[in-house]
Amino acid sequence: MPMMLASNEELDYVRDRVAPRLEARIEAQGFKVLAWGDAGWVHFFAQRPVVRPQDLRPLRLFVWSGDSAYVEAWKAAGYRPVALPATEIHTGLQSGLIHAVPTTPLAALAFQWFGLAPHMTALRWAPLVGAVVITADAWGRVPDDLKPLLLRSAREAGARLRRESRQLGDDAVEVMKRHGLVVHPVPPEARVEWEESARAGYARIVGGVVPAEIVAEVERLRDEYRDSARRK
Repeated sequence: MPMMLASNEELDYVRDRVAPRLEARIEAQGFKVLAWGDAGWVHFFAQRPVVRPQDLRPLRLFVWSGDSAYVEAWKAAGYRPVALPATEIHTGLQSGLIHAVPTTPLAALAFQWFGLAPHMTALRWAPLVGAVVITADAWGRVPDDLKPLLLRSAREAGARLRRESRQLGDDAVEVMKRHGLVVHPVPPEARVEWEESARAGYARIVGGVVPAEIVAEVERLRDEYRDSARRK
């Protein structure tokens, strides 16, 4: 959900509390979650500066192929999505088929997309999150006395990986800046515009791609965290 969360602290607070519900849903599909992780925050990398939503709207924007709901969400918010496999991002930027890519700094550096889209918007659009899972059958074959040990070890490794990947994301931005990347700050009033733009596409996602009750719970937890942070 774009612009739902704004910081790693919010992400960790919400995920720690909503994880049991998500894990129950995943287990119902035949998998056991061993650890949660994230690979950084998605930013816009574009061929010209993007600071406000109106800067991005004229540009053809990469969207994962097969994600029809998100294509429609982008369109509903007034953008020009182009659905492609990730393997075609580089040639798409070269040919002009696309002009911008929402991705993490680690991916932009690793795949060298920033060389063709050297303008990064300093806006945390959404966190890229994931989990380490195994099949329920495989989990069932683990001896019962070892399951708590395995789960604790996996959770500790997941937490360590999150810390490391966040530092690597910051390092990736610095490396790209030394090779021509320009990072464009987003003023507070423009952030409000991005939030409004993101919400314009929510109706195409909530209730379909993302269960409405989970969205409501995430919003409640996010607001709970923000209220607590303000009181400190």
